Amino acid sequence: MSDISNYEKIKEDARNLYSRVNRAHCPAFPAEISFGAEGFNHLIYKGERNERDRSVQIMKFKLVPLAIKLIKLTTTYQEYEETLQEVSVMKYKKRTKESKVV
Repeated sequence: MSDISNYEKIKEDARNLYSRVNRAHCPAFPAEISFGAEGFNHLIYKGERNERDRSVQIMKFKLVPLAIKLIKLTTTYQEYEETLQEVSVMKYKKRTKESKVV
């Protein structure tokens, strides 16, 4: 695959777009959607430090512009689930686990 050889460029282009957006208003939700480092890392990793296959990452990187467009346009959502989950957060310059509603 020729895309695999361009992995770093495709990744950097997606990261730049992702960071430029920062936040987007989604008509379907009362809050703005944040585009932070944790979300971008989700495109690269599944779970704790298990890297996704490079071809899957490239597909996700290429879909970032469409995902941003969709978030800004959508007025409905298909399902909603809310759970209490332990997540990794930075607190006082240290990574700790904290329970949050997700």
